[in-house]
Amino acid sequence: MTIGQYLRPSPKHHPLIRFYHPRDFARLSREGSKMGFKHVAAGPLVRSSYHAEEQHLAAQPETTSPDGSPGETVDDGQASRPW
Repeated sequence: MTIGQYLRPSPKHHPLIRFYHPRDFARLSREGSKMGFKHVAAGPLVRSSYHAEEQHLAAQPETTSPDGSPGETVDDGQASRPW
């Protein structure tokens, strides 16, 4: 999960209504973790691409064999897709 702050790119864009304090982002990060998100990036400069690879890897299910030993990861060819 990514939680960021809107920053007005120019005077022609919607004005900033509130700038959130870093402690607000820390609280939101804790709440996201409590909700079960495996990776939460929260901060004023965080964008959806922020640590995208780490978030993707954290969201992958752990693979184990029926006996509980480490399973084998199978490459389905989707990892390199741009979508």
